[in-house]
Amino acid sequence: LETLKKVDSYKGFYVHFIEQKTLKNVKFKEYSTIDTAILLMGAVTAGEFFGSEVKTLVNKMINSVDWNFFVTERKDRKIFKMAYSDVLWQDNGGWCKSTWHEFAEQLMMYILYAGQPGSDKKLAQDLYFGFSRKVGSYKGENMIYCFGNALFIHQFTGCFFDFSKYVDLKGFNWHKNSVAATLANRQYCIDQKWSKTYHENSWGLTAFEGKYGYKVFGAPPFGFYDKEIDMPIDGSVAPYAALSSIVYTPKESIEALKYFASLPELKGKYGFTDSYNFEEEEKYFSTNYLGIDKGPTIIMLDNFLNGTTWKYFMQSDVCKRAIDILGFQPIGEEFKNYIKK
Repeated sequence: LETLKKVDSYKGFYVHFIEQKTLKNVKFKEYSTIDTAILLMGAVTAGEFFGSEVKTLVNKMINSVDWNFFVTERKDRKIFKMAYSDVLWQDNGGWCKSTWHEFAEQLMMYILYAGQPGSDKKLAQDLYFGFSRKVGSYKGENMIYCFGNALFIHQFTGCFFDFSKYVDLKGFNWHKNSVAATLANRQYCIDQKWSKTYHENSWGLTAFEGKYGYKVFGAPPFGFYDKEIDMPIDGSVAPYAALSSIVYTPKESIEALKYFASLPELKGKYGFTDSYNFEEEEKYFSTNYLGIDKGPTIIMLDNFLNGTTWKYFMQSDVCKRAIDILGFQPIGEEFKNYIKK
């Protein structure tokens, strides 16, 4: 946290890419909302665990973020802009043309804004309800889904906020949504009968590093605007997709874990590598590890076993304020029984 003071930031948002040894910006100089949000969710959790001067540093970070700087409107709805860079997007006033106007991995941003001291209750709720919610299904229950519907979008915020215990102002539960998305992802892999790789214990379509570089795969429902889209997949499996869903699909994820563990080529110094693919004559195993993939894996495995990250984040003032400001309500007995089942 002390080192972060030396990293370039703008209005409380940190630059997306830095040189590891010098902490200097790389040429893009992009200040990212979601990457800052991921950092802050972890920082809040650490602040609760360590307390004292660590929590003091975290509180300063939380208070320094000017979320209003990124607020804009789209079709009379309040939404967040995605990123800012006076290098990359000079022709657009420094703004990335993409916005958070549809559901993706950004739920944590609404929690962090609502949980910030002095946040505006109306704006916080307007932002939370401002992004579009497309509903669909794949051989199972309905879900709110993303355009490409990679599995990581259904996991990231749930690493920190225990959605199994709350519904929002309209009675919606994001935990149940992630269950539906995970089961659909697995079923879609099972249904790929052309594949040598996919089966009931070999599944996981998300963002990953594979044989042909960094890819983002997803499972239906995907696409918007009432038309079919082509989202080809190549047989690659990212183990962290199934493992990071263990709190949503414990039985299915544990069986996948056993299968991954049976592949000695998948194991390395830091556990499972990022992906594998058996479609070609010579089986492919990635030799790389991605921090943003290892992170949710470790957190969710521990949440499943011990609930550690959930415990510390949920007890924070940031989280408690967000629950109050956004109007989240504890779930009733009926949904508790659903979770247990």
